[in-house]
Amino acid sequence: MKRWIILALAANLVLVGAVAAGWYFGSLPIPRHAAVVSSPTPTPTPAPTPTPDTRWFGDPAIWDPPDIVGARIEYVSVSGSSQYDLITSLNAAGLKDSNGLVAWGLEGSSIPSGVCYSPRTVNIALDIVVMLPRWSPIADGRIDQDLVTRWNALQQVIYIHEVGHVKIDLDDWTATMDHIHQLPSCQAAIDYLPAARQKRNDDQDAYHARLKADCRPEIGCFLSGWLGW
Repeated sequence: MKRWIILALAANLVLVGAVAAGWYFGSLPIPRHAAVVSSPTPTPTPAPTPTPDTRWFGDPAIWDPPDIVGARIEYVSVSGSSQYDLITSLNAAGLKDSNGLVAWGLEGSSIPSGVCYSPRTVNIALDIVVMLPRWSPIADGRIDQDLVTRWNALQQVIYIHEVGHVKIDLDDWTATMDHIHQLPSCQAAIDYLPAARQKRNDDQDAYHARLKADCRPEIGCFLSGWLGW
């Protein structure tokens, strides 16, 4: 079964009412898009016993995802000493997309509240959060170096994928704000938001279509079974 990293995005911003001679934009979340696990739980296999040459004492290091411009990273903890353990922990970590599907990584955003006195001056920035799994094994030689290498590879694919979602959110929201600045009224800005939402949905769908057509780890996509994941 193929494991695709799939998307569910819907931006929304609503007119709540007139406040202090301006239009109030209410704070609302945007549904999350995710690295979704669609394959069943794997068959348990025993963890390989590290040999003296493969015992992990901290080298290679656990990969630490760099900061993402325009977003903040939050982590959920996973645990285990084998790949089976980690997959089971990832599936049980509680990350789910807007459709309730199990996820190994998430990107979501919300629109903070604000007041529009004039479309030319309104400036609302998205609050974007990326949720990633974090594994913190003890470097005491009880796990194999190969497991750390495989984990680092998985973490990097999830990170690359979610960064792609962040870029689309930021680019489309910047374009939305630029367009709103040219509109004649705050009501016109409110009326424009459904079209902006649809544009972002279409762009996120196109992102997944590109990954599905050319699924490679280096661009944020992998098929079930890649490196055992």
